[in-house]
Amino acid sequence: MTEKDLSYWKENAEENYMTTPISVLKYITELEKHIEEVNRKNSEEWMNECEVLSEETINNNRGYVATDKPYTLTIQ
Repeated sequence: MTEKDLSYWKENAEENYMTTPISVLKYITELEKHIEEVNRKNSEEWMNECEVLSEETINNNRGYVATDKPYTLTIQ
């Protein structure tokens, strides 16, 4: 069995959309909106966690400055 790519599903959808009940199309639309909202919230939460972790890292490493050499710290 060959793997079905996005163009396969698009072509299949274009062939069958006229016979698809409107309630199914509406459900798909609402589901897509929900997925976008969840992705947006997850992205915001992830960014907030990164900000908190960055701030914690800065606070925990006060007095140390990274140099341009990898894995080298210089005490101020």
